[in-house]
Amino acid sequence: MLPIGTLFQSTRAPSTTSLGYRQRIRLEMNGEETEIDKSMLEMLGDPLTHLIRNAADHGIESADVRKAAGKPEEGVIALSASTARQNCDRNIR
Repeated sequence: MLPIGTLFQSTRAPSTTSLGYRQRIRLEMNGEETEIDKSMLEMLGDPLTHLIRNAADHGIESADVRKAAGKPEEGVIALSASTARQNCDRNIR
């Protein structure tokens, strides 16, 4: 078992370098301490990087367009991990 934060950190570089010059994007990460099996960690690397790039390329407008629409210039992509038990506890409260 390894913390998923290692996966989150490995997806940070490719996602931020592919954003181009017209977007301002912040990548927020929560639950980095959540542990996951090493084989699952390895299998999730490429798909997660692809999802982050797609979110950046197709889901967040350029800073100028965001500003014109009354949104903050900086878009946010949030990654969050938790175990099923953590989710259950959170939903009960």
